[in-house]
Amino acid sequence: TTLADTQLKIVGEDLFFCGNVEGGNVKLFTPDGVEVATKFTTTSAGLRLRLSSLQKGVYLISINGITSKFMKR
Repeated sequence: TTLADTQLKIVGEDLFFCGNVEGGNVKLFTPDGVEVATKFTTTSAGLRLRLSSLQKGVYLISINGITSKFMKR
């Protein structure tokens, strides 16, 4: 199962999840399964992750137990 494309959006240097979730239910991983320490903030647009804090590459994001993939360029 993957997250709906309409729920996950990259806007500039921010990744937004526009759905019902608490910060504790969100985890970010490298493709080899290593969890990446990140800080998610809650905004009126949804849950936000500043992508500028990440190195370029592919990441897996798990939200409410559902995982999706994105690339930081």
